[in-house]
Amino acid sequence: MIALAGIPANEARAGSLTMILEWGASTLTITGGPFATLTATASGESLTLNVGPLNAFLASHGSALAFAAGSGVSDNQSVATNATGAILTSNGNLSVDQASAGLTTMTIDAFKTDWNTPSGATGSLMNSGSATFGLTPKGNTETFNSWYNNDNSADGKLLGAGLQTYTSTGDPVNSPPGSPPNFTGAAISPFVTPFSLTNETIVTLTKSGKTGENGQYQVQTTVSANAVPEPASMVIMLTSMPLPLVILVLLQRRRRAAA
Repeated sequence: MIALAGIPANEARAGSLTMILEWGASTLTITGGPFATLTATASGESLTLNVGPLNAFLASHGSALAFAAGSGVSDNQSVATNATGAILTSNGNLSVDQASAGLTTMTIDAFKTDWNTPSGATGSLMNSGSATFGLTPKGNTETFNSWYNNDNSADGKLLGAGLQTYTSTGDPVNSPPGSPPNFTGAAISPFVTPFSLTNETIVTLTKSGKTGENGQYQVQTTVSANAVPEPASMVIMLTSMPLPLVILVLLQRRRRAAA
């Protein structure tokens, strides 16, 4: 991708939420500043798009797509005690300018580096997404995906289940059923902190001539650690089992220790 010269963009800070918008050969990196407001709360961090200046910029640089208020990305990074683990959520609403000669496909990457929880021997990754189209002809699409990695980069491990794509059925307002289903999951190998999460949404809206044509999206990535039972928990579990099952469990643990 070719980065547009002169685009105001803050230096990406370790651990901060970042959004990268790509349309055609243009790329815009947003970490706050004129195009977004970065807010930290007790429950996490959010990056809310300042749609006025952002949409004016997009229109002047070859995009026919514009964001509605409320679009952005959030996380639960500040909740160190959250039992679920790391949660990254992206949501937005894009409309197409029928009078513009600009591009009508945009790729939206939202990511965060330096997650400090959870950390465990093994884990699982879950991706879910939803789409709602308004005044769209049949064939408009939204594609979702998520990445996880432990090398602290913006890109990571692609979900084994692959991409999720939603296609408009052509009704005035419709939420297409998930095909494939609206969530995918995958086991992930042993991981340690820090690591990164990435959500990607690709929105394509045609120029149907209907003013107000839009696509709403939401995609969420959740990383969960598979906890190893503590010794006390193991004792309680064993004492509640029938004796033959206890013997079997102890033999299996002894074999693993000897291996």
